[in-house]
Amino acid sequence: MHEEGFLNRPESRVILLRDRLWRALRILIDIEIHTRNISMETAADRLVTELGFPRSQALAELTWYSQAPTVPFGYATGWALINALRDHLRHELQPLPLKKFHDKLLSTGSVALPLVIRYAFGEPAWREARRRVFGGMA
Repeated sequence: MHEEGFLNRPESRVILLRDRLWRALRILIDIEIHTRNISMETAADRLVTELGFPRSQALAELTWYSQAPTVPFGYATGWALINALRDHLRHELQPLPLKKFHDKLLSTGSVALPLVIRYAFGEPAWREARRRVFGGMA
């Protein structure tokens, strides 16, 4: 939306940044719930204190985290891979208009993102997106 000029007011930027913080905190809390055994109350307190969530929203979020471990991290990883792919296409190859990029990305259906990128954009594009996100770790 921002790229298409819909969110270019200063208050829109604040909302986008808050959402990024939310997603980052979501990952931290997910990890803490499943590895450090923090209570739902403690996790809810963090969402309320750090992001100003109403308690009912915080508890609804936590229900999702507790039933689907690693999903918040998976969303963040997918977001990073898609953006790395777009950056690669934009700067290294033939840039695609946003609509064409998304049409191509969605053309393979509902399969794992690495397979989507490989099929729709080719193995070299997948390797580059993976390198940009994970460096030498992958």
